[in-house]
Parts: sequence; C-alpha cells; structure tokens
Amino acid sequence: MLKACRFRSMMRQQSLARNRARLVLVAVEVVMLPKRKEPKRKSIAEMLKDHIQGSAAEKLALLEKLKARGGFEAEGWAELLQVENMLRTFAATEKKD
Repeated sequence: MLKACRFRSMMRQQSLARNRARLVLVAVEVVMLPKRKEPKRKSIAEMLKDHIQGSAAEKLALLEKLKARGGFEAEGWAELLQVENMLRTFAATEKKD
C-alpha cells in the first residue's frame, strides 16, 4: 500500500513538472500586443444634438432628407425610428412654447 501511494505521489510530481515546463514554453511563445482603443461610435441622436444647429423641426427635416437620399442605410432602423420619434416630440413641444 505504501509503495502505491509513493508511486502516485511520484507520478503526480512528474506530471506537475511536465505541465510547468509546458506553461513556460507557452508563456515564452505568446506575445501580447497592446490593445488599441477604438473610438466609441456616437448614436445618430448624439450626432444631431452635438453637430447640427437649429430647432428640432429643422433637425427633423434634415433627418428626413438624409433618410430619403439613403444616408442612413448602414444604420439600424430601430435607432432611426427612435431618433425620428424623439425629434417629432421635441418639435411638438417647441411649437407649444
């Protein structure tokens, strides 16, 4: 019984030594490149708010013109619908004031 325990212990130590050697080889071969930070993509609403001057009605008219010309083909339709509804709401509140 004692010999079997020693044998298992010895095999476990050899296995650990082999795994350590493999880890060292892997660690030497792997080269980590620095991760490039990509600029965060702004939403359509942020672009309209930050870069276009004018009232919500003017921004809505511009959005509709660009949409008709195919300017937002790569954008998601859900985001376009959300921005359009938001601008319609803002334009309606501007008229009330």
